[in-house]
Amino acid sequence: MSYGYPAELEQWTVEAIPEALGPMLMTLISEAKAFDVVSYDRDSYTGVLKEVKTHYTESQVWMLQQRAINRILNWIVINAQKKGNLSTAQLQFEEACMRMSRFGSKSKAPGQSYCANRLKMDNFMAEGVQRLYDPDADFIRANYKKNSALLGVRKGNFCERRRYYGRDYVPSGFAKYTGEGQ
Repeated sequence: MSYGYPAELEQWTVEAIPEALGPMLMTLISEAKAFDVVSYDRDSYTGVLKEVKTHYTESQVWMLQQRAINRILNWIVINAQKKGNLSTAQLQFEEACMRMSRFGSKSKAPGQSYCANRLKMDNFMAEGVQRLYDPDADFIRANYKKNSALLGVRKGNFCERRRYYGRDYVPSGFAKYTGEGQ
């Protein structure tokens, strides 16, 4: 979540076509796995580069993914409100959710894809990871909920959801598109 040119990243995200944004969101809701990052910092005294290893646990990675999703939606909403084009941002979000596939292609049932992918993303974001360790964790999830509701308001009423918890208490369920055009 640290990129040297955040304004550039924000601009790319806001201007991204749904065919690019959909696969990115799909990737961000994939299973979190622990990993190590190797970076290099220059010692301010000697000027020598030092290798710095950082380990991220599964829950820390999940939180990073939630932060990234929230940041993407936040950028889209803020930019749309500044420019007064919320309907364009809503269409971008809807299309991106329909295209949450490996290649960003739209299925033969785009409304159903929208509902199913929104349910997956909402379930992923609802998980309270890092709640005890990160003071911003609950705010990030609440902000996502607000932004996704705003961006998904046009299609959201056409998604009928059934949620349940299985033996492993992982939220699951299904979503059915009830709108026209399927």
